[in-house]
Amino acid sequence: MLKIAKRSQRMTTKSSTNPNKYLSDCQKVLVEAQARGDNKEISLAHAYLGYALFLVRKYTQGMENFDKALELASDEGEEFQVRCLGIKTVAYRDIKRYPDAYKTVEEILKIAEQTGNDGIRCDAIISQGNILQESGEPVISLERLKEGLAIAKRLGDKRRMMNAFGSMGDLSIAVASNDKAEEYLEEAIALARELGDKRAEYGYLGNLGIVYVWQKRYIKAADNFKQVLGYLQKSGEKDAEIQVLRHLVQIHSALNEPEKVIDYAHEGLELVRGKDNETAFIFYENLVKACYLLNHFKEGNAGALEAIELARAAKNEQKEFEFLISLGESYVVTDEIDKALGIYRQALDLARRTDKDIKAAYLTGRVGFALAELGNLEDAIPLHKEAVELARAQDLPDLEGEQLTMLAMAYRDLGALQEAMNYCKMAIDVFREAKLDSQETNINKFLKEIEALQTS
Repeated sequence: MLKIAKRSQRMTTKSSTNPNKYLSDCQKVLVEAQARGDNKEISLAHAYLGYALFLVRKYTQGMENFDKALELASDEGEEFQVRCLGIKTVAYRDIKRYPDAYKTVEEILKIAEQTGNDGIRCDAIISQGNILQESGEPVISLERLKEGLAIAKRLGDKRRMMNAFGSMGDLSIAVASNDKAEEYLEEAIALARELGDKRAEYGYLGNLGIVYVWQKRYIKAADNFKQVLGYLQKSGEKDAEIQVLRHLVQIHSALNEPEKVIDYAHEGLELVRGKDNETAFIFYENLVKACYLLNHFKEGNAGALEAIELARAAKNEQKEFEFLISLGESYVVTDEIDKALGIYRQALDLARRTDKDIKAAYLTGRVGFALAELGNLEDAIPLHKEAVELARAQDLPDLEGEQLTMLAMAYRDLGALQEAMNYCKMAIDVFREAKLDSQETNINKFLKEIEALQTS
């Protein structure tokens, strides 16, 4: 789901990028608050410090600060106590201690019952619904969210209604109930617009875009995400912007619009480099594919080379392997066989080092193919034979038949027609047994060509 931070969450969300710096900042805030002697400031500073300590796994110290925060908050009224308990709840949720988070919200519910404050009660019940969703209890979660929605409607509180509908939409996305998700999110969007809450509106628009993607309504999804992107570019929320660009790249790839894929992928890469390698790989994969579709081989190859360097730096051998193969195939298409040979050899070495037997079988054949294309049949033939054996060992009849065909072609080019026919017949047997009809048809045609050469 798309995450656009609410204003009230900004202090905590800054912590995700550098927890140690956030801890240091919170410690300074507490010192400054104590110097001013403001009880509310000190209480809140202790609560945020407790949250920061949880993020660096200093739970005992964190609890001490939460206890101090709540002790001081007890003199400041129930709403301030609820605020500190809310920060404690978020801390538990962020470290995935969901039962503790749920119990903390029950403390908020007690305050609501003691004071008769239905607004606080509504918020607490919606919070419990969200916690239940995160902990894998969707049925109970929906019950709690509907209970919270009913209270919000009774109060006539549109903001709380919006929060409930939004949470129900998020839950429906999590359990892949697309029709319900669309219904709930449209309600949340309408309320956000009525309230003039742009941040909430665009957050829900993004989540509705995800629903449209699942429904394969890509044009509507693209329209939603473009609106969200415009908002984020103005508000400067780069992490959320990266998420939206990733969605747009994948949507336009599904719509077969490679020009737009390239544009959005470049925008995404500018933002994501050095921050999120996995997302960078998604941008690179779609960029390279789009460039090759448009026959923009130079740009596509440049993207593949950048991705290979990133994969090596990140020690991600799977991605390195994937981009090496893409680059090698691109060089074959542009008839740069010498470059293809070098790339295939790099990929083959990687496959052997990482015990990727199936990939090693395929690449042994590709190296042989490149050597044959360069006229080096003496070196190509042993590799094709090795690839045949590797394919047999891995039960890959399509690859085995392909390499037998390559051997037939190599011997044909050497003028050894009887050897060529023998390999053709072996390939025919393999394709026939595997029911690979089109391949069998093609090799039969090739056998007839060789037979014609022999009788001429």
